Amino acid sequence: MRIWTINSKKIDEIVATYIDYVTNPKNYYRQTSDWKNEELDCRLRGKTLPEPEHRALQYQEEAVVIENLSRPRVDSIRSHFVSLLHMLFLRYVSTGDSNSDFSLSTSIMQDMYRHYNYMLHVLKFNCVIQGNSESVGGFAITKYMITDPGMFHMTECKHRVVLEDLDKLSKIFKGLHERNIRVAKKKTSSKYIDTYNKMIKSFKLVDEEGASSFMNEHKFDTIRSELYYRHIINRLEQREIKEIEKMDDNGRCYHIGTQLPKHLKKFTNITYSVDCKNSHPLLFSYLILDYYYDINNITINKQYELNNENNRIYRIILQHIHDNYINIHNKRERTYHYFMQELCNTLKNNHIAEGVFECARQIPCDVLGYLYNVSQGMLWDDIHQKNPIESRDEIKKNMFQEVFYCYGTRFLAKREYATMFKNTFPGVAKILRYYKRIYHQQCVEEGKQIKKGGRDKDFVLLPLKLMQLESTIFREILIQLWKIKGCKCFAIHDAIVVLDDTISSEKVNEVMKSVYWEMGLIPTLSLDFCH
Repeated sequence: MRIWTINSKKIDEIVATYIDYVTNPKNYYRQTSDWKNEELDCRLRGKTLPEPEHRALQYQEEAVVIENLSRPRVDSIRSHFVSLLHMLFLRYVSTGDSNSDFSLSTSIMQDMYRHYNYMLHVLKFNCVIQGNSESVGGFAITKYMITDPGMFHMTECKHRVVLEDLDKLSKIFKGLHERNIRVAKKKTSSKYIDTYNKMIKSFKLVDEEGASSFMNEHKFDTIRSELYYRHIINRLEQREIKEIEKMDDNGRCYHIGTQLPKHLKKFTNITYSVDCKNSHPLLFSYLILDYYYDINNITINKQYELNNENNRIYRIILQHIHDNYINIHNKRERTYHYFMQELCNTLKNNHIAEGVFECARQIPCDVLGYLYNVSQGMLWDDIHQKNPIESRDEIKKNMFQEVFYCYGTRFLAKREYATMFKNTFPGVAKILRYYKRIYHQQCVEEGKQIKKGGRDKDFVLLPLKLMQLESTIFREILIQLWKIKGCKCFAIHDAIVVLDDTISSEKVNEVMKSVYWEMGLIPTLSLDFCH
């Protein structure tokens, strides 16, 4: 078996330090400024900082623990460090984030290694790994950062204890995967997950030579980026059994397809993908209309449904905006008042209760403009035209960071893009702030907060509710597409990818628009061919 490891002499140094570390309270590393820093010490151990009168007792307890540790055998400890380093680096490689952090479950590590916390401390002082711990959703999560990935290299390993460690770890993760699949089936259905897994297993690399040439010629920004690409290619080449890895609380499925870098799509059997333009801003349209028509039912626990009376009302309103808003600023043809009068007539002709008319009249002109722009898929283009200096992609990224996904409820003046959005769509900004406030209030009241970075953070946020709505829509899209004979497809969040040209793009467009329409939304779809 091939594993990731570091220089053999460096491992010997780590092992020697560890043995002294766990058997000698006066070990050199215990006297460093880092070790004397009690705040750092407690953060590494996942404990709260003790009061002054309890600190002496804490150190006495630690000395007792150290004295009771059996003196480790060099060969055994060396093997455990080899397997731990391999596992940590493999996790580092398999996480495609641009930042250097990656995380692991502390409980899994402690199941694997008897004195894992001590091993982590030694690695921090002696190797390339730095880490800290925090509690997320009731689970202890250790975050790591590898500061010198170039220190690692691959080698053949036949050592029995190392292989036993990795086999044990493999069984732990297999059990975790099986548990994730059971949870996913409870959230949806066995048939849905089994069919989804069947589609993922059909996903493969079809141009190994092209992928190899790309890897040799492409200039990567970082070593980690290159390693991640190679990791994904290896997974596809090995034709391993591929399934959904997990489904999150918002109904999003994660699998090798969601991990696939855009540049590698053309070397797989993906024929094309269809995605929704301005996806989350479009989904926020639904929440905007909830704000005007169903404000008493705005809750973090709301479950979205495809067929209900609200959806029918929203369809009528958004269709009217989609068809007529373009003329609203032309005073000779149509005024805001006349537009609203026509909208109310449309609602009346569709037998909508008169109480809804008053809600319609509350929607200001800038909110109508937002609803129109997202239905046309040109929200970012419209803002870009007013700010041509910045690229469209840069505007989109910063708008998400400062407006839709930011944790704060206020748009601070120092945030350029938040101010830009507020000036363009003041009514929408007001509704965004309302949702953030009400979700925060409900999370506090229902105890749905988690410790993150030493602070209380809401467990339910606006972006998560948008993901939940998105998952509701795409789950139904997939169910309808899978009914079509021979169709092979799966979702990558806000896109449908089709394998082996098994269904026409026109049919996928038709199904996607139909399901969005059932939810009361009008999307603009984009088609991207991979070959």
